[in-house]
Amino acid sequence: MTTSTPAIKPPPSRLRRYALRLALLPPLLYLLICLLLYMFQASLIYVTARLATPDGAAGQSIDMVAHFEATRRRFFEVLGLYMLLALAANQFIPGFGTLELKIIALSYSALFVTASRVANTNAQRVIAAITLGMTVYYCWRYMAGI
Repeated sequence: MTTSTPAIKPPPSRLRRYALRLALLPPLLYLLICLLLYMFQASLIYVTARLATPDGAAGQSIDMVAHFEATRRRFFEVLGLYMLLALAANQFIPGFGTLELKIIALSYSALFVTASRVANTNAQRVIAAITLGMTVYYCWRYMAGI
């Protein structure tokens, strides 16, 4: 007489367990997380605008090159953090959690952090050209139907 052993299922992968836990979050908590991420992103846009705008009185001349050199590092670090938050926020929007969008967001973050560390003018120009190319690609790929 032969007995069969029951089939043993392998344990779910780490990513599956994470996705399952995320799917089981109550809708209110899910909404709260989304709102907090979006509000934090909006506040980072305000911070970048504040860093990009120099102080000065009306009629007073402003040295934009000196202002850029003084705030460049913090400005690009905040933009890099903004893109990392965009990556996290996109995971909550159906259809935006694709590998391509993750690569784009991580590339932007890497470029902004690099721009915050490298002060060479030619390197800044290359980073600006790459950022422009990525932005054109993103608009062509994802906003063509708008």
